Amino acid sequence: MQDGRITIMACRTRRDMLWAIVWWVSLPIILSAISTFAQDGSVRLVGGSTPQEGRVEVIINGAWGTVCDDGWGIAESDVVCHQLGFGPAAEAPPRARFGEGTDPIVMDDVRCTGTEEALVSCQFNRVSNCGHSEDASVVCTQVSEGDIRLVNGSSHHEGRLEVFLGGQWGSVCDDLWDSLDTEVVCRQLGFGDGIGSHASGRYGTGKGPVMVDDAGCTGTEAHLLDCPHRRDHNCNIDGWEAIGIVCKEPAEGNVRLLGGEHHHEGRVEVYVAGEWGGVCDGSWELEAASVVCRQLGFPGALTAVKNAAYGSAQDPIQLDHVYCEGTETTLLECSHVPRDKVNCQHDHDAGVVCQVNDIGTEGDIRLVGGSDTAGRVEVYLHGQWGTVCDDHWDKTDADVVCKQLGFREAIAGYQDAHFGAGEEPTHLDDVKCLGNESSILECEHTLDENCSHEEDAGVSCLEEVNGAVRLVNGNDTAGRVEVYLNGEWGTVCDDSWETKDADVVCRQLGFGGAISAPGYALFGEGVGLIQMDDVTCVGSEEGLIRCLFTDSESENCGHGEDAGVVCYINQTAEGTVRLANGNGTAGRVEVFLNGEWGTVCDDYWDVTDADVVCRQLGFSGAISAPGSAAFGEGIGLTQMDDVACTGSEESLFDCTFHNTTFENCGHSEDAGVMCYASTTKHGVVRLANGNDTAGRVEVFLNGEWGTVCDDHWGIQDAGVVCRQLGFDGAIGAPGSASFGEGSGPIHMDNVLCSGSEERLTLCRHEDYHDQNCGHGEDAGAVCFSDSTTELVTERTELVTERTELVTESGSVRLANGYGTAGRVEVFLNGEWGTVCDDFWEIEDADVVCRQLGYNGASSSPGNALFGEGLGLTHMDDVLCSGSEDRLDQCSYVDHADENCGHAEDAGAVCYDNSTETGAIRLANGNATAGRVEVFLSGSWGTVCDDSWDMEDATIACRQLGFTGAISAPGAALFGEGAGPTHIDDVECSGSEARLADCQFSDLSLENCGHNEDAGVVCNGSTEAGYDSTEENGDVRLRGGNDTAGRVEVFLNGQWGTVCDDDWWDTDADVVCRQLGFSGAISAPGSAHFGEGLGLVHMDNVACSGLEGRLIDCSFTNSTFGNCDHNEDASAVCFIDMPVTAGAPVRLDGGNATAGRVEVFLNGEWGTVCDDYWDIQDANVVCRQLGFSGAISALGSAFFGEGVGLTRMDDVYCSGSEENLFDCLFTDSASDNCGHIEDASVVCSADISVTVTAGAIRLANGNATAGRVEVFLYGVWGTVCDDSWDMNDASVVCRQLGFTGAISAPVLAFFGEGADPTHMDDVICSGSEERLVDCQFSDSTSENCGHSEDAGVVCYNSIEENGSIRLSNGNDTAGRVEVFLNGEWGTVCDDYWGPEDANVVCRQLGFSGADFALGSAFFGEGVGLVQMDDVACSGLEKSLIDCSFTNSTSENCGHGEDANVVCSTVLTANGTIRLAGGNNTAGRVEVFLDDQWGTVCDDYWGPEDANVVCRQLGFSGADFALGSAFFGEGVGLVQMDDVTCSGLEESLIDCSFVDSTFENCGHGEDAGVVCSADTGTIRGSPVRLAGGNDTAGRVEVFLHGEWGTVCDDDWSIKDANVVCRQLGFGGAISAPESAFFGAGVGLTQMDNVRCSGSEESLFDCLYTDSTLDNCGHTEDAGVVCSTDTSVTGSNPIRLAGGNVTAGRVEVFLNGEWGTVCDDYWDITDADVVCRQLGFSGANSAPGSAAFGEGVGLTQMDDVACYGSEASLLDCSYTDSTGENCGHNEDAGVVCLTDTTDNFEIRLANGNDTSGRVEVFLNGEWGTVCDDDWGIDDANVVCRQLGFGEASSAPRYALFGEGVGPTQMDNVNCSGSEASLVDCAFIDSTGENCAHSEDAGVVCSASTTEPTVPVRLADDTESAGRVEVFLDGQWGTVCDDYWGPEEATTTCRQLGFAGAISYETVGERIPADESVPIAIDDVRCTGSESSLLDCDYITTHNCQHGEDAGVVCFTDGELPDRSEEEI
Repeated sequence: MQDGRITIMACRTRRDMLWAIVWWVSLPIILSAISTFAQDGSVRLVGGSTPQEGRVEVIINGAWGTVCDDGWGIAESDVVCHQLGFGPAAEAPPRARFGEGTDPIVMDDVRCTGTEEALVSCQFNRVSNCGHSEDASVVCTQVSEGDIRLVNGSSHHEGRLEVFLGGQWGSVCDDLWDSLDTEVVCRQLGFGDGIGSHASGRYGTGKGPVMVDDAGCTGTEAHLLDCPHRRDHNCNIDGWEAIGIVCKEPAEGNVRLLGGEHHHEGRVEVYVAGEWGGVCDGSWELEAASVVCRQLGFPGALTAVKNAAYGSAQDPIQLDHVYCEGTETTLLECSHVPRDKVNCQHDHDAGVVCQVNDIGTEGDIRLVGGSDTAGRVEVYLHGQWGTVCDDHWDKTDADVVCKQLGFREAIAGYQDAHFGAGEEPTHLDDVKCLGNESSILECEHTLDENCSHEEDAGVSCLEEVNGAVRLVNGNDTAGRVEVYLNGEWGTVCDDSWETKDADVVCRQLGFGGAISAPGYALFGEGVGLIQMDDVTCVGSEEGLIRCLFTDSESENCGHGEDAGVVCYINQTAEGTVRLANGNGTAGRVEVFLNGEWGTVCDDYWDVTDADVVCRQLGFSGAISAPGSAAFGEGIGLTQMDDVACTGSEESLFDCTFHNTTFENCGHSEDAGVMCYASTTKHGVVRLANGNDTAGRVEVFLNGEWGTVCDDHWGIQDAGVVCRQLGFDGAIGAPGSASFGEGSGPIHMDNVLCSGSEERLTLCRHEDYHDQNCGHGEDAGAVCFSDSTTELVTERTELVTERTELVTESGSVRLANGYGTAGRVEVFLNGEWGTVCDDFWEIEDADVVCRQLGYNGASSSPGNALFGEGLGLTHMDDVLCSGSEDRLDQCSYVDHADENCGHAEDAGAVCYDNSTETGAIRLANGNATAGRVEVFLSGSWGTVCDDSWDMEDATIACRQLGFTGAISAPGAALFGEGAGPTHIDDVECSGSEARLADCQFSDLSLENCGHNEDAGVVCNGSTEAGYDSTEENGDVRLRGGNDTAGRVEVFLNGQWGTVCDDDWWDTDADVVCRQLGFSGAISAPGSAHFGEGLGLVHMDNVACSGLEGRLIDCSFTNSTFGNCDHNEDASAVCFIDMPVTAGAPVRLDGGNATAGRVEVFLNGEWGTVCDDYWDIQDANVVCRQLGFSGAISALGSAFFGEGVGLTRMDDVYCSGSEENLFDCLFTDSASDNCGHIEDASVVCSADISVTVTAGAIRLANGNATAGRVEVFLYGVWGTVCDDSWDMNDASVVCRQLGFTGAISAPVLAFFGEGADPTHMDDVICSGSEERLVDCQFSDSTSENCGHSEDAGVVCYNSIEENGSIRLSNGNDTAGRVEVFLNGEWGTVCDDYWGPEDANVVCRQLGFSGADFALGSAFFGEGVGLVQMDDVACSGLEKSLIDCSFTNSTSENCGHGEDANVVCSTVLTANGTIRLAGGNNTAGRVEVFLDDQWGTVCDDYWGPEDANVVCRQLGFSGADFALGSAFFGEGVGLVQMDDVTCSGLEESLIDCSFVDSTFENCGHGEDAGVVCSADTGTIRGSPVRLAGGNDTAGRVEVFLHGEWGTVCDDDWSIKDANVVCRQLGFGGAISAPESAFFGAGVGLTQMDNVRCSGSEESLFDCLYTDSTLDNCGHTEDAGVVCSTDTSVTGSNPIRLAGGNVTAGRVEVFLNGEWGTVCDDYWDITDADVVCRQLGFSGANSAPGSAAFGEGVGLTQMDDVACYGSEASLLDCSYTDSTGENCGHNEDAGVVCLTDTTDNFEIRLANGNDTSGRVEVFLNGEWGTVCDDDWGIDDANVVCRQLGFGEASSAPRYALFGEGVGPTQMDNVNCSGSEASLVDCAFIDSTGENCAHSEDAGVVCSASTTEPTVPVRLADDTESAGRVEVFLDGQWGTVCDDYWGPEEATTTCRQLGFAGAISYETVGERIPADESVPIAIDDVRCTGSESSLLDCDYITTHNCQHGEDAGVVCFTDGELPDRSEEEI
C-alpha cells in the first residue's frame, strides 16, 4: 500500500498468491476496524517517507478524509504536528505534495491560531470547493528528549507547559514553581522574558504523566531539564496542578532554531514585523552564523549551514544576502536585503550549528540535575557532553568520579536516572573502576552503549574535611596548593614557603615527598580566600593544618604569591620516567632501568619521542624536544640511545632504542622535553620539528594531533597560530613540509584567517575529508616576539632555577628569564653565584651560550636586566676572546673585593640550537642599532662596510622585524667585532627578505678589517594612525617615524603620495616646516620609506623653499600616470626646531645638534666654505641656533656635500657675535671653494653658559655620545682611557643629566682631541656625582696620547630625584608618577586637590592644571606608591617640595592613584580663571607677576563681574558673589577695591589697588556666575541661545538690545550665513517653531531671505517685526557644522524628520541629493550621525521612512567600515544606473546626547498609569499609538522612575489629549534611557488623531532608585525636591529649609553645590498628586544624602510649601536674576 493506494506485487508462489487474495479481501475490514478504534478528530499523515511528513487526513463523523489547502499555513501545520506528538512544523506544503487522497474532503478554509490541541478545534468549513490536487500536507520536526511546548493557550507564547521525555509528552507540576523557572522555559522556547505563570489549571488539566516536579531553576539554565527537579511527584494534574506559562511576545529581530536534532542546531528563523520567517543562504558565512549563535546565548558558531539542510521555513523569507562582520549583537544589525527585495526560495534556507554553552575539555566530568555534590554524571568527549550508562555502576566507580571532581570520596552511586534522564549521546558503558584511577576514562569501559537515558548513572559525593589539601592547575604530582578550611577551598601564601612545608603537603597527598616548593603563583593565580600565610612546618606533621600558620586577614598577600609543590612518587617502578633540573612540565629526561636512574642520549631525539615521555607523565603531549643538555648535564649512566618512537607507544620503553654500553654519548647530549602543562584542549596548536619559535603547525582535534594542509596558507594564518602560542606575530608561513612531513591525520585544509581570530580553529577552514592533500603539503609557521625583555619584566615570573643533584664546577645556567635568555649564573666553590657586568660584552655572552649548547649570543645585557640574583658574585671583569669552550676558561677576577652588587648582574640572550644560515643580529648597540653580524658556515661573523648603504641596511632591519633603516653607519661605529668577516661588497636591490639573499662576495681575499665593520640604526616604530580631521593640503609622513617618512598629501578628500620627479631639499624643507619642524635633513626618493597606496597626487613639485604648505608650491597632478609608487618622495626632518625668527641658518645632513652649516642669503639656502673655519665661528653658529656653544668645528664636508651655491667663505668670527652674518666673510663669487669643503659644526646641547671647574662635555659626537672633555684649570681637556670602564662612563653620563651609560669607548673612538689631557687612571665607584670626584691622576707624566682619549655613549633619558611624568594619558593629562629613590612610583589621591595638580603641571612646564582627578582615572599604575597625603600650597616649584608622607603604611592602593589634566594655554599677565566652581561659575583668580591670586570682594559688583565674564567669552554675568562663596583660595590676594565701568575688555583695565596692605583675607574672595550663553563671537552681533555651542535659537543685537528672528521664510541658506558668521563651516539644518525654546524680548528680524553668500545676517534681505505678526513660538534656530574644512554648507543633512532623525541628503557636484538604501545599515548610519555631531546612530531606516526626496540619488551601495569621518569617505557607487528610486531613500535616527529640552508625564490616570505626554519644541503634546508596544512603554516607565510596564494601552484608553501629537511611529528597543532616544517621526503629516493617543500602565518600582532624591518640574539642575521613601516619591516641606539642605541635595545629585534654595511658586509648580514625604529637615551640610539629615515623616504643610533648589552644573546654568538668590 503506497500513497493510500494498493499495489499488487508479482507473486512468486501459489502460496504468495493466496495470501495476497486474503489480504485484499480483508483490507476493508481492517480499515474499518482502524476507523472504529480512532476517535473523531484524530489525524494521521499518509504518503510520506518518514513518520513526520505526509498528506493530512482527519476523522470526521467516523470516516477519514483529506483537508483542502485553502488558507493552509504553518499555524495549521503546527496544530497537526502538535496533535501527533511531533515538534513544530517545518513546512506546510500545498498542492498534494505527498499524493492525492481518495477519501472525501472533510475540511476547507481551516484557520488555526497555532495553539489549539486538535485540528478540529480550529475554525473550518465542512463544505469544500476543492479537488484532491489541493490536499494539504505537513512536514513536522522531530521531537528531542527535553523539548518543551505550550498548549491550550490563546496565543503561541502562552499555555500549559509540557515536556517530552521517554518518547512521550507529559505535564509539569506547579510545586515550588517561581519566576526563575518561567524565565528558563521562555528562553528555551525562544521568547523574551517570562511575564508570569499560572497554576490551578488555567490552561486546562494536564495530559499524560507528570514529567517534572519541584523544579528549582536559578534562571541561568539553557533548558528546563538542566534545573534541579524531581521525576517522582505528589501532584494531581487532573486536579489543576499543571503549570501554565505566559512568555513575552518575541522582540523585533529575535532569532530561533528549528528542525535540528539538538537545541544548538537548526534552521534560522528571525522575527520581523510581527511574524517569524526564514533567512536565505545567499552570502551566508560563519560570521553571520556566529552572530545568530551569540544572540541565542551560545559562545559562537561551528558551521554555517546552507540549502535548507534543516528543512524549509514558512513564508516569508525575511532576510537575504546577510553579511556580518561578526561583531554585531543581533542579526538585524548585519547588512542584508530586506524581505520586500528577496528573490530566494525556501530550498535555500540558512541554518547553523552553534557551539554549546558548556564547552569543556576532553575528559572533563560534571554533575547535572542535582547539586554541587550530587547529580547525573556527564563526561565531555569528542566535543560534546554525554551521559554514563549505569550497567555495572557501583560505589567504586562513583569514588573515582568524586575524587576527579575534588571530593574526598563517594557517598553512593545511583542508577536508573536518579537525577533525571540526560540527552544524547551516552558516552560510556560497562564502567569498571579499581578505585585508584585519577579519571573515569582510565577505568575499564566500553563505548558501544546499549542503554537508554533511563539508565543514566549518578553519584553523591562526600565533601572534604577541614584541612584537606589538593593540587590545582598542574598535574597529578604538581600544582598550586589549595586547602579546605571553614567550608571552602582557598590558596596558601608563599611567605616563608619552603621544601619542608611542601613535603608535608606531598606526604598528605600520598607521595613520597617534595621535589621543590615553587612560589609566585607558578601554577597560576587562584581565586577566593587565601586561607594560610607564613606557614612553618618542621616536616614531620601529618597534615598542613598541623603546621604553624597565620590566616591572611592582614591582606599582605595576593594571589600572585600563591604557593605550589612538585611531589615525587615514593616507589619507583622499572621503566618510570622523570624530569630533572627543570620544573613540573619540563626538564632533562631520566629513566629508571636496572634499579637505577639514568639519562637518555639525544641522538635521533625528536618531538615524537618527547610526546611519548610527556604522555607517560600524564601530560597531553610535548611542546618541544630540546637536546644538548638544555636542562643541564645529568650524572650516572646514559640508559638509552638512538630512541625511535612512532608516537603511539604508551611508554618510552615501548620505543625502539639501544643501550649505551659503547659509550658513544656523553652527558652533554642528554635529552630533554617541554610538555604541555595541562590536558590538551580541543584546538590547541604546537610547532613540531623546528624550535621554540618555528616549526610544522600541528593542531589537536578529535582527541589527537594532526597537521594542517598548506592550501591557501598565508602569513595571516601563521599569525593566528603564533599569537595563539603567545608570540606577537608571524615572520613567515612556509608550506611544502618545510619542517618535515608530519604523521597522523591532516585535520584542516583551505584555512582562511582574517588575522583577528584568537585560535586557529576559529578561522574559516574545511575539515579534511577529500584527501587532496598529503603530508608533503604540511604548513609551518615562523613566529616572532617584539621584545624579549617583555618576558622578564614581571617580578612574579616563573622561577626556573634548577634543583641540582650534582653540579660540575664551572657549569653555567640562565636564571629568571626564559629558555634561551636569563641572568648568567656560574657554579664555583660548591655553590651558584652571579657574574658582574663590568667589561661584559657579546664575546663573553657567546661563550656562555655555546657552553649551554646554543649557537651563540644575540646580546649581552647588564644592569640586572633579568632581575637581581642572590648569594655571591663569583666573577668580575670577565674578558673572553670568544673562542673559549667554557666561561671559567676566560680571564676574570674573583669577587673578593665586592665592588660589584647584584644590580650589575650580567645576562645573556642566546640563539637557539637551530640558528638558520643567514640569520643576523645586532651587537654592541641596543635593540634597534648595532654592529651587523651574520650566521654563516656555522659561526657568527661581521659584515664589511665596502659598498654598504641604506638599501643594505633596510634589508637588515626588515629581516630583524623593523619597518626600515634610519642610517647605515660603517667604520665600526659600534665597535670592532671578532671572528671572521663573512661578507663584503653587499649590494641589495631592496626587495630581498634577508641580507644573505643580496649579492655579496665572501672575504677570502681578506681586504677588510674589523675597523670596517658595518652597522645599522633601525626604525623601531610602526606606522601610526592619523587624525580624522584632514584638511585639503595636509601632509603626513608614513613608513618611517615621527620625523622621517614617505610624504603623503591630502587632496580631494583622500590621501595620496608625491612623485620624486624634481624632488629636492627645498621641497622637503616645505614639508618639514609644514609639520612643525625647522627644516629637512634630506629628501630621499625612490620610495625610500616603502611604496604607498592610492593616488599619486603631485608630480614635478618645485618649491622655492619659502612656501607655507606643499600645495602652495608649483606642481602638476599625476593624471597621466607617468609616476608609480616606486618613485614616492620622502623627507627626513630635523627633530627639533633650532631655527628661530631672524636666524637664517640651519644644520643639514646630521641631526638636531650637528650638521653641515647652511645659510639663507638672497632668497635661497647655501653652504659655508671651511677656509679659516674654526671653533669661534662654530660657537657663533651654535649660539645663533639657541645652543650654549660648539663642541667642534668640522670641515671637508664632514656631514656630506651640500648643493646649490657656497654663500660664505673666509669666515672670521671673534666669537662674541650674535649672528654669523655679523662676522667678517667674503662671498664665494670667486668660486675657489667646492662643496667638498663645506663647513660643519657639532653644538653642545647643554644650555648652561657658565663653565665651572669640573664641568664636562661630549665632543665630536652628538648630544648623547662623544669624546669626554673636562674643564680644569680654566681650559677644556681630554681624559685618558687607562682603566676607563662603565663605572667611569656612568658617572659622566649622570653628570650630564642622563640615566646612565650604554658603553665606555676607548682609543679615541670619537676622534683625537687637543691638549691638554687633564685626567688619567680614572677609577670611579659609580656613585660619584661628578667625574672629578673620582680617583684619578693628572697627566703630567704624559704617558697618554690623544689616541687614548676616552669616550661615552649615554642613555638618552633624564630621571632626577623628584622628576615627574604623566602616564597612560597624553602629553597634557595622565596618571602622576614621581621618580624617588631610584625608581618611578605613583601618588596617592588622599587629600589630592587643585593646588597639588597646579604644582605638577607647572613643574612640567604648563601654566597650571585644569583638573585634579583621583581614583586611578587614567588607570592603575604599578610599583610603589611613592607619595601620600600630599599637601601643596600651590606655590612650590616641585611636587617633592610639598608636604607629604611616604606610603609605607600601605593604606593606599593603585586604585587611588592621583591624576591631573594640565592647561595647555600659556598664561599671560592679566589672565583670569574661575576656581572652586565649574566652567561658568567660581572664585575669580587673576594671573599677575607670574603667579595666580584672588580678588578681594571690597566694592565688588555686577559691573566688575560683567567684565570678568565677558573676558572669559560669556555674554555677561548673572551674579557677583563675595565672602568666598566658592571657597577660600590660596596664595596672594592680587587685586582689591576693583572698580569697573563695565566696558573694559579685561579686569586689569579696571581701577584697582594691589593688596600689599593685607586688609583683605581669603574669606573675602570674590566670585561670579556667568551667563552660560556663549554663542556670541566677539565682534559678531549674533548669538545662539537655548542650545549649545553649535546649535540654538538665533538672537541678534539690534537697536541696543538682543532679540530673536522670526522663522517666516527661514531656510538652510539663512542658517548657513549665521553659522559662517559665528565661525563654523556651515549649517546642518535650520529648525523652526522655537525648536530651541521660545525667546524673550523683541523679535528683531522677519522674512529673512539670504542668497547664502552673505558674510553677515544683516547683509540679507529682511523686514523688521514692527507689525508683530510673529510670536516667540516662531523663533528661528540653527544647527551648525563644526567641520570648518567644508566650504559653504556641511555636505550632509537630515530632511523630512527632525534635528536627530530624517532622510539622509548629501551635497555632491554642486547640488543636494539622496542616498539609496541598498546595503544601507547601522554602520553607515553611525558615520552619518557622528559627522553631524551625534555620538552614533540608533537605527538606519530605509524605504523612504522619512518621505521621498527629490532631485538626484547621489550615492548607492554605500559600504562603511564605521571608522570614517565622513560618509563620502565610505565606499559607494554613484547612481547613474538609476536602479534606485526615491522610494528607497535611506534615513537615520541618531542618538541624542542630551534630553534637556525633553520631558515626559502621565495624564488623566494615576501615579503609575495614564496618557503619555511629552514636552517637545516648547510645548506639551501626546504620542500616537502607531507601532506602540510594551518596549516603548517600558522606556516611559523607567524614565519616570517606575519598574517595567505592565501594558501599553492604545486608542486613548486614558482619554483624548489636546495640543499637537508630538511623536508618531515610536520604535524603542527597550534599552533606551529616554523616549526621545527611540526612533520616531514627528507628526507633521497629521495622520494620527487624539483618538489614537498612547498610554502606559507602569508597575511600581520594586527596588529603591540608585539616588533616592530627584528634581521635578523645572530643569535637570533645578526644581522641586522629591525623595523616595516607603516605595514612593514624595515632596519635602520647606520648614527649616536652607543653604545646608540645598547643598546636600545638589551634591547628592552630582552637582558641585547649590546656587539657591527655593519654595514652589511661579517657577516651580506644585504637584498635588504627590504626597509630602518629610518635614523639618535639618542638615549640617556634610551629609552625603538628604535622608542622612534629621527629619520627621509627619507634617503640617501644604504643597505651596514644597522645597526646591537650583544647583550648579558643569554645563549651562539657568538664567537667574539677583532677586531670585
